[in-house]
Parts: sequence; structure tokens; C-alpha cells
Amino acid sequence: MIHPDKKPTWRRPTRWIALCLTAAFCLLAIDAQSADPETWLYQADYRAGGPSTRVNIRADVVADINASRTRVWAAVSHLQDEEIAQALVGAHKRGIDVRIVADEDHKADAGFGLLEAAGLRPTYGDGELIYLPDPTLSPLLEECQTRPDLVICTRGVSGRAPTPTDGKMVRPGHFNLMSHTFFVIDEMTVWNITTPLTSKTTYWLGFRMTSEEIARTFEREFRQMHGGVFATTLSVYNGPLKSTIQRTPLYHTDKGAIRIQFNPQERLIKNVIDEVYRAKASVYIMTEDLSNPFLIDALEYKKARGFEVRVVIGKGQGPTMLDRVTVLGAKQVAANIDHLPTMIIIDQRKDRLGRENPRIVQLLSHPLIRTAAFEVTFNLPNDRVRVYPSDTFVDGNMFEILEFGNQRGVARPVALEADRFLGIWNQVWSGAQ
Repeated sequence: MIHPDKKPTWRRPTRWIALCLTAAFCLLAIDAQSADPETWLYQADYRAGGPSTRVNIRADVVADINASRTRVWAAVSHLQDEEIAQALVGAHKRGIDVRIVADEDHKADAGFGLLEAAGLRPTYGDGELIYLPDPTLSPLLEECQTRPDLVICTRGVSGRAPTPTDGKMVRPGHFNLMSHTFFVIDEMTVWNITTPLTSKTTYWLGFRMTSEEIARTFEREFRQMHGGVFATTLSVYNGPLKSTIQRTPLYHTDKGAIRIQFNPQERLIKNVIDEVYRAKASVYIMTEDLSNPFLIDALEYKKARGFEVRVVIGKGQGPTMLDRVTVLGAKQVAANIDHLPTMIIIDQRKDRLGRENPRIVQLLSHPLIRTAAFEVTFNLPNDRVRVYPSDTFVDGNMFEILEFGNQRGVARPVALEADRFLGIWNQVWSGAQ
């Protein structure tokens, strides 16, 4: 029996409110974990195609720029595409907030010339980088030879006249990449294309998203570069200043789940290596340059254990890893294909038990180059420092299309979109030598 002068505990307002909040939190947590992957929040339009489709993609990008009302923020590694450049100039003349970031080594592109003539000067970055390394390396950085895919340095010859770069780490501009091609238009529209806007680009792969949250994700990346902080911006201790990790959230769209990541904060090629090791049946890769030794280790490991490994490389493949890539059975891309985009498809084939596993499609804005920026090798009479192109000094992005559960053979949007990119991969593979 409850005493008439004493209220039941559950009727006390503070405890009742706390109980309600706890229950609401638990329901939200359960819902977040058990949400149907096909429950979508954002509208996605994936783009994948060759020369004819590229024309349609360009027309749609131009149409969105021409229809912009408030802003167009663009990160473009190259800009030889004068049609897109003219659209940016037109938006600027209409009073739209147009901002551009670009790669220092491609500032001579015709499109950038059009922008600058109209008073739209891009913020350039990721050019040549000269910095003081660990003091123990300085004596070896005296006499350097630059090759297409590495720089070899050693101690200088006695009596040789000193040069301004003696004792300094010198990275040529083409070793450091701003590989983005994305546009943030107004509050909600994002275009992301994995290939540069050049006259030689054969395949365009990417997406158009309608999402305020995804627009903010690309906006955060853009603001850093527009403020002058690129992958090559170093602290006094030679640490990269690039920050703002996106914590790799999953965005649920009407075409399935997508994850978006940015380099160098999230070390995209390491993530590719992790997925290769996790593969249950097959790994398909196409890229302009496969020179990451740790990724090649992973591919060799998989192939030696009976997994299907298929690799297509572009005409820009570096020579230092060519022998190992050839042993993997890699094909060389057809002669008429330039700037081969980077695409990885995990678990397209059935596993040994005949099961179809969920696929992952990864698309990067840059090749699968090394992660280490340099290495020291033993040599007589002096050791050598070998400086490489490295993803440590790459501003780029990767997006992943993710299947959940056994969705193969079911006409769900995510399976259809994975098949769209698989079709491009098969088209390149069948034409390679």
C-alpha cells in the first residue's frame, strides 16, 4: 500500500523525464544499428562511361554551374576543358561566389588561363617541395639524380662546388599531387569525378550527390586548400598540417551506402590494402600506376592462395615495380586510353564454397603509388636516399560503394550501381594487352 502523503517514485517528474530520455536513447541506438541499408537519406547519381558518356557528364556539370545561385567551389587538378572553364567564368560574371583550387604543376592549362584572364585566380598548391629532413640524412642529400619515378641522392664528390639544395630534401612538383576533381554547387549539389579534366581523359567515373551533409564534407576539404593548407604544407617538424578527418561515416542514399574519405588525412591506399587482405574471393584493380610495394605484397599473397587477382595498368606505370606487376599477370591498357582511373572491385567472384559475398567498389582520384616518401638503401661507398612519389603528399579522395548482406542477383539499387562500374572495368580489361 502506498502512503497517501508519499508519491510513487515513478511519478517524480525528474525520474520520469530521465526514464523517457533513456528509453528514447536506447531506441535510437537500436535503430542506428538495425537500420535497413536501403533506407536512404540522400539522392545519388553515379556516373561511369567512356568517351560518349563523358560528353553527357560534361554537359550536366556545365548545366549545374550555369544554374548556380550562390556559389561554385571547385577543386580541379587539371583544367584543359575550356567548356567547364567558360561556365565558371560565366558564373563569376553573374556574381556567383566562384573559388578554385588547383595543382601548381598544371597552372599552364588553357582553362586556368581563361579563369585568370577573367580575374579568377585559383589557389595553387602541391608544387615542388624543399625541406630540411632528419639531420642524419642531410650529408647524403648532396648529389641527386632525378628520374621519372624517383630521385636518387648520395654524398657529393669531394671538392665539388656546393649547391643551394645540398642537405635538403627536394621533391619535384610531379611527385606531389592535388588529384581532386570536385565541384560544390550552392548548398546541396556535389560533383566528384575521379579523372582529371584534360583533353586526353578517356573514362570519367564519379557521382553527382544532392545532400547538404555531403556538400559540407567536401566544403571542409576545400576550405583547407583554399586557405593554403595542402598535403605539402608542413609543420616546423616536417609533419603535415592537413587535418579534419571525416571519420568515414556511411551515407545512405537511394542507390545504397557510400563512404567518402580524403587523403592524406585518411591514407586511402592503406585502406585499399586492408580491403585486399579482407577479400574472400577476388580482387580486380585498374590504375594508371601500381607502384605501392605493400599493395603488391597483398596481391601476391592473395594470388598465391588461389584468389582471383586481375590487374590493368596504364601507360604511366613506373619502372621500379613493373617486374612485380608483370608477374602478377597484369595487362597493359589499350593504346587509346589515357589517364586510366583507379578502381578496385572486391569480391566480384564467388568464394570457394560457391557463396556470393557483398562487394566493395573503391574509386580513387589518384594512382596506387607508394606510401613511404623516401627510403635509405645500403650502398658503397655511400648509402643512398631514394625519394618517391608518395600518397603522403597527395590531396585526393576515395569513395566506396558498399553492398550489405547477400544482395547479389537482387535488383536493388546498390547491386545495380556496382554492376555499372563492373561494366567499365570489364570493358577496359577486355581491351587491354
